[in-house]
Amino acid sequence: MLERLWRIKDPSAPEPKILYTVTTDMLSGNSFDFLTYSDRRLLEKVYSYAEENNIDLEQVDLLAFDMAGYRMAGPGGHLASKPGNAYGVEGKWVINAFDERDTKLAYQIKNGKAMLSTEFDRGYLDEALDPERAPTHGVDFAFLAKMVKQFSDQAGQPDENIQMPDDPNRRYAEPGMGYYLVETLNGKKPPTHPDNLAKGGDDSTNVLNYLTKQDRKKLLAAYKMLMSLGMSTEQLDQTATRLGATRMREATGVVAPV
Repeated sequence: MLERLWRIKDPSAPEPKILYTVTTDMLSGNSFDFLTYSDRRLLEKVYSYAEENNIDLEQVDLLAFDMAGYRMAGPGGHLASKPGNAYGVEGKWVINAFDERDTKLAYQIKNGKAMLSTEFDRGYLDEALDPERAPTHGVDFAFLAKMVKQFSDQAGQPDENIQMPDDPNRRYAEPGMGYYLVETLNGKKPPTHPDNLAKGGDDSTNVLNYLTKQDRKKLLAAYKMLMSLGMSTEQLDQTATRLGATRMREATGVVAPV
């Protein structure tokens, strides 16, 4: 574990101290420093199990990365981004979600007997299996499910046949995306939707309409990152407006108030 997470090859070397607060002094540091003592002891056992069973150790690395991200976010982990909380400059609501496979695996883990006795931190699992709080993840959920069971009183027991109820209204993200887009939510369109932008009068004066396709792509990626971290998008909203004003000035020569 020391070598894979901290590149420490001397087995007698001390572990890096545990960090609890993000500061500017450690922004270029190692997020694994946030892993607690119990996290590290569990990961040691997971690495040993993976080695003994010829499982790719990269999955354990990714598990450690996800766990460290949860710890780094502070007590309680990341804030949830519920439907209606986030939207992009393209005029659609951004809804955090897993893809179909991960949705079903998350349901099976949450409802399995192993959840009652697993050595994994329940707070971490609650976040990891909730797309509103952690829409993207590194570890494969099939591997996570196996480890949750292996390190519980259900180890060695037959697999449970847990089936998620069908819901014709359920929507999934595309694999690797962590969200899907909708134009209308509960009868409302987001503030950046063209219909809402046009309510102020001549649509040509709305600066967001002048954003290029590349601008929108980069801004959407930034929105996705902030939402995955549970952070406010207010400053990014302002950046989008200023950039739109710049594009408007370039295209028309008109200086828009921002």
